[in-house]
Amino acid sequence: MAFLNILRAAQLHLKNKTSQDVGDPVVVGGDSTTRAAVLAEFPSLAKGSVYFSTAGKIYQKVNTAGAATDWEKVTATAAD
Repeated sequence: MAFLNILRAAQLHLKNKTSQDVGDPVVVGGDSTTRAAVLAEFPSLAKGSVYFSTAGKIYQKVNTAGAATDWEKVTATAAD
């Protein structure tokens, strides 16, 4: 329930995997399993965007410096 509240509060928009828009935060997904891989797949998404991995990991973009640390893991799985 708390996660749904986060999505509503951020007013995230669903985008397809090919979208690379900078602007509003978006929800995207793929098979990346590290922050570096998420950054490589979506290098220019807006701060606040959320990435759902097919491996069960969830990442949120917390910065826009162009570094793997821009993405913060928000699930309790093994370390990247």
